[in-house]
Amino acid sequence: LITSTRRGEGKTTIIESLANSLCLTKKRVLLIDANFSNNSLTRKFEGKPALEQFSLNGEPNAIDKFWSITSMTSIPNTDLIGCSEGNHTPAEVLPKNNLLENLPRIADNYDYIFIEGAALNTHADSKELSKYVQGIIAVFSARSSMAQLDKESVAFLTGTGEKFTGSVLNQVDLASMKL
Repeated sequence: LITSTRRGEGKTTIIESLANSLCLTKKRVLLIDANFSNNSLTRKFEGKPALEQFSLNGEPNAIDKFWSITSMTSIPNTDLIGCSEGNHTPAEVLPKNNLLENLPRIADNYDYIFIEGAALNTHADSKELSKYVQGIIAVFSARSSMAQLDKESVAFLTGTGEKFTGSVLNQVDLASMKL
């Protein structure tokens, strides 16, 4: 799960960069846009907004149904599952037996699966999505300063224990750095 404390910190850019880097080593990547408040991955790659409709409900041909909702991206070896944009949370729109609950059933088809979640300060989405993932990466902008709400979001991240695997400092002004 890739998240941030605030909007505009660069989650989509980081995910796209990771997918581009991994494709150079022939890795298979699945991107899941679960940022319902700003589905920029879905829009960027013109993906099918299908995350909210996918449910297995005991169907034996799960992988066939899964392939029908994936979209190819312009990044080699990288697929996308898009979502619709709206003012709702995963708990409100994801059906019972949804894709995220069934990630282990499709994981063998990919080397990496990245899920983009909404900013923690404004939406509970990433908190809800954290139960489905093995790891959480937070993206922070070097142009932002920490406010109390950011500290509460960071407390949530550290409270996830070993799931919180680290952070990316984005938007660093190289000209200001003394190397």
